[in-house]
Amino acid sequence: MVNSILQRYLQFIKRRLPPETEGPVIGLDLTESSCRAVELSLVKDRYELVRCFCSTMAGQDEKSVLKELVSGWQPDMTERDVLVALSGRGTLVRYLDMPRMPAKELRRAMAIEADKYLPFPKDTIHMDTVILDPHGTGRRMTVLVAAAKKEIVEARQKFFREGAVSLAGMTMGPVALANAFLVFSPDPEGRGPGAQAIVHVGEVISTLLIMMREGPRFSRDIFMGSQDVVRAFGNIQGVSLAEAWGVMDRPRQDEGGGDLAQAAKPMISNLIGEVRLSLDYFATEKNVMIERVVLTGPGSMLPGIVGAFEDRLGLPALSWDPFEQIQISDPTVRETVRQRGPAFVLALGLAVGGYDQG
Repeated sequence: MVNSILQRYLQFIKRRLPPETEGPVIGLDLTESSCRAVELSLVKDRYELVRCFCSTMAGQDEKSVLKELVSGWQPDMTERDVLVALSGRGTLVRYLDMPRMPAKELRRAMAIEADKYLPFPKDTIHMDTVILDPHGTGRRMTVLVAAAKKEIVEARQKFFREGAVSLAGMTMGPVALANAFLVFSPDPEGRGPGAQAIVHVGEVISTLLIMMREGPRFSRDIFMGSQDVVRAFGNIQGVSLAEAWGVMDRPRQDEGGGDLAQAAKPMISNLIGEVRLSLDYFATEKNVMIERVVLTGPGSMLPGIVGAFEDRLGLPALSWDPFEQIQISDPTVRETVRQRGPAFVLALGLAVGGYDQG
């Protein structure tokens, strides 16, 4: 079971339209600080958001939040394909420049030479590769290599199995983010900039993804996010962590006044500094200049964050909400994503990836 899931997850990086109808797929973005899920269906070539779920971990643990999710999901979640993501320490996504070779030969080569490219002993990880430019004619090719420690994969599988969730697939956070962007780009028909920095501002881990028109070319987990803001905001207002999370979880963080903006400034400044380092590295290594920054994720709704990125990086920046492109029939679901859309991006990318397994 472990191998069958891990061997498939990199297929999610590509978009292939499924048959005319498919059963609904659930993308489940569960972290140590929050749980978000979306159920996506597709009829012909139109995606529809069927339902969604959002909860923070304030005063709760993962097991209780997962139980709340499963018990409240109708129809039964066990009748749906559920896909989840791995991220953080013990996982790795790298982009390698290698001599062009067929995919089968690449897998054989990586099985032998994995230690040359990865910091983990090869017998302790699950690993997969995908050629990002499979139709290229040059002598070199770009390869995405992803790896996760076996103990992490097996622990997550055990957790979901005990929570009555049957996993249909597992992928990496940056892969889910890339998939969401490829399918629901803010620039339809590929008319956007040639190189963009997608910054998913999470609660604990933020993800930087550099997208070219051909697909992803760089990603990095940055260990900071809106959880740092919650702590600072709670200290400023003299409230508990649970109460501070309550303000952060309100629509678009439109409450909290100037205190929330003040609490957010240090994290935003530090995050921009880390993003700048990576953009400079990418520009030097690849001789490619980033043309725009796209912000998404729960922390992208913090006051002042878009303007701060524009000012500090000297690049155009925008907030990306992919749900503006998705059909939503249920008025309650529509209102939820209208208020919190960017927070569901990773869950959306996971659900879209579920249609890519055919």
